[in-house]
Amino acid sequence: MALETLDELAGWGLVPPVLVADVGYGQNVDFRDGLEHRSIDHVVAIRSDVTVHPHDAVPTARCGPATAASRSPATVTRRPRSPRSRPATGGRRSPR
Repeated sequence: MALETLDELAGWGLVPPVLVADVGYGQNVDFRDGLEHRSIDHVVAIRSDVTVHPHDAVPTARCGPATAASRSPATVTRRPRSPRSRPATGGRRSPR
């Protein structure tokens, strides 16, 4: 329905300079492909568990054991702290 609306607007000579969409549309590959097909620049939200790669990305195997120093900051995992190491808040959430 959203792509049909964009097509109707284009028929009137109106094309958005950029389109912004929430995760409901961002997770829809047909919607994103439709925007690409129509050459509409866009920014869409996606879930945090989705990975994104360039179209021409080629998978490669890592040589040797992976260490924290060899990982990018985004892939470094941290050990969860034990509940005892967290500051007591008296049942209230601490301000951030």
